[in-house]
Amino acid sequence: MLSERQGQILTVIRAANGPVTGAEIALELGISVRTVQREISQINRSGIEIQSSYRGYRIKPSSLNSTWIGEARAAQPGSEGTPIDHTLLKALTQNDDPVDIDDLSEALFVSTPVLERSIRRLRPELARFNLELTRRRNKLRIEGREADKRALIGQLLVEEATNSFSTWDRLAAYFEDMDIDALKRIVLEAVDAQGYRIKTGYTQNLIANMAVALYRMRSNSYITEHADQGDRDDAVHIIARDICRKCSERRRIAPDTGDIDYLASLLTGQIEPKEHSADAAHGLEMSELVSTVERIANEVFDAFQLHIGFSQSLYNFSMHVKALIERTEAVQITDTEILENVKMNCPFVYELALLISKKLADAFDIEITDGETGFICIHVGLLIENMTAERKVRIVLMCDRYQGISERIRDEIERRFTDVATVSECDELDLDTDMLEQADLVVTTRNRPLALRNVVFVSPFFTPSDYLKIENAVGICLRERNAERTKALLEPFFDERLFTRRDIPTQDEAIRFLGKELIELGIVDETFITSVFMREEMSPTSFFGLFAIPHALEMSAARTMVAVLLSERGVKWGNETVHIVLMIAVCREDRKRFMEIYNTVVRSLCDKQRAHRLAEATTLSDFLERLVYD
Repeated sequence: MLSERQGQILTVIRAANGPVTGAEIALELGISVRTVQREISQINRSGIEIQSSYRGYRIKPSSLNSTWIGEARAAQPGSEGTPIDHTLLKALTQNDDPVDIDDLSEALFVSTPVLERSIRRLRPELARFNLELTRRRNKLRIEGREADKRALIGQLLVEEATNSFSTWDRLAAYFEDMDIDALKRIVLEAVDAQGYRIKTGYTQNLIANMAVALYRMRSNSYITEHADQGDRDDAVHIIARDICRKCSERRRIAPDTGDIDYLASLLTGQIEPKEHSADAAHGLEMSELVSTVERIANEVFDAFQLHIGFSQSLYNFSMHVKALIERTEAVQITDTEILENVKMNCPFVYELALLISKKLADAFDIEITDGETGFICIHVGLLIENMTAERKVRIVLMCDRYQGISERIRDEIERRFTDVATVSECDELDLDTDMLEQADLVVTTRNRPLALRNVVFVSPFFTPSDYLKIENAVGICLRERNAERTKALLEPFFDERLFTRRDIPTQDEAIRFLGKELIELGIVDETFITSVFMREEMSPTSFFGLFAIPHALEMSAARTMVAVLLSERGVKWGNETVHIVLMIAVCREDRKRFMEIYNTVVRSLCDKQRAHRLAEATTLSDFLERLVYD
């Protein structure tokens, strides 16, 4: 049985967009780091596994399948669409019987007032599905037509799958006792038996909706109403009946006309005769599509002096574009969560994806939504992931060899820090001073003074406490190295003459002002400002109401420079107000460095507290100091 504090720790970890450190959890909950460590140790004994690395804590994905905890996050008063709303809806849709509010509060690890606010927010949301959240004697229940309930469950499933690249895994987790692989096989065989196939790009969506319908039937929730239809012997109805018959052999269900019609409606528009060629429908051969996607990707990458040859990742991207073209005739992905995540954490990938999306839209005469661009970001990131690897932390071991102590400690460190560190050993009897001096970190079991800066003393048993010491030391090394690299990278591109504190009310005025500053110093010509406006038309360069980084589409500056504008009142940038504007002008010779400059600046500024401190800087040196070392 988890305590309230342990439940809060779980929701904080799950709410983060990645691993979260003990210090961050402690700050969020107002407790000490030692308390966080002790509580997490207790949580791990309960069967919910929290994994620890140098990046921080995360919940092991398999632990999410057996508990609501993995889906629950603490809701903030007055917030809209909080994750607890999703979790509450999921709990209510998984049980047609009324559910006690106090039981829900305990199961979801939230207070009753938080749950009450969620209930108030959900009522208008449910009205969109023609459903009603009723409350009688402290018990909640969703009431309405069965078809509408299935539509709601489908939407919940879509929300869960947004951040997962394996919808099959999410389906299996959502419907715990349903064999999704078997369902997929049944559907594909039933469709194939009638001489049809599922259209490209529709399989996961169709199987997900089928899973929702059959899941409801297994809990005796059937569609009792049905419209009068003349022909129920068409292909979609035959396939629907075949699917129900085969599923009933595995788990007893008794669908009537209404459910057969419902499954047939799911199949309508999602399947096509085998002889029909989707490619031909678009007048495009597969080889031509792959060639076009490869050309567009290389054009954009070459502009930044990045070179990608033909690879499996590029072919997979082409397959994604093929499915995207198919989806333009139906409904494209509209959820922008992935796009916003990439924009914050991998801004250069976002920039490339934006340019590639525009060229794809022009080449294939289609419209690409922001949601679709988010998935293009993922493919672009896979294409360049090996180009941005950072140098690893060098760890040297000086440990006792008795009973394999040194070997065991080395194995543990390599297993846990393989992504960020390399490990080598130094014999105390034959000291390699060069190796020690070049090390970023020395780990030793010998408690004696060493004339070295970064030394971590550990026990021969390599306890959890020892692991945390090394984790902390590795984190410090990475932060120090990042600060040094950031300073060396950015300082040459700033000039006191291009640093301004003044209030400029609008985006257009800010762009013209900073562009004029760059023109007057001979860094860019008159066409630069026009190109910056063209880039803004594609997508605003503002980030989360914190800052904006306008730049031109071309890299034709005389030299690479950054013009800084700090505005106390803020600049109206699209629908946001920003207080920091950095206009980047890049010369042709620095095209390859643009990726590093852009990523470094955006990642630094995405920290809200740092951004607020930067906005208060009074001089360029003060600004750079806060940018690099804060």
